[in-house]
Amino acid sequence: MDEIDQAVDLAAKAFRETATLLNNTLLVKLQTISPDILAKAGQALEAGERLELLVQFETSSSTIVFRTVDDYERAKILWTIPGRMPSLN
Repeated sequence: MDEIDQAVDLAAKAFRETATLLNNTLLVKLQTISPDILAKAGQALEAGERLELLVQFETSSSTIVFRTVDDYERAKILWTIPGRMPSLN
């Protein structure tokens, strides 16, 4: 494994750990602010759907999307958290 592969592997591991923490924290937050959304997530998981946490990067902002996806790859967005990317200047 070369230096670039090692850097990618390290970054991917850190990203997975951070994403897991973010996912768990968002579930706790949902329990507090919107139990109905949390209930929808639970129902989707019980129905065999998967829960996805997406980070969409754009030049001016980033968005975190919490959604469920069924076996037919149909996504249902449960919660969208808009954000802003830091200035590149």
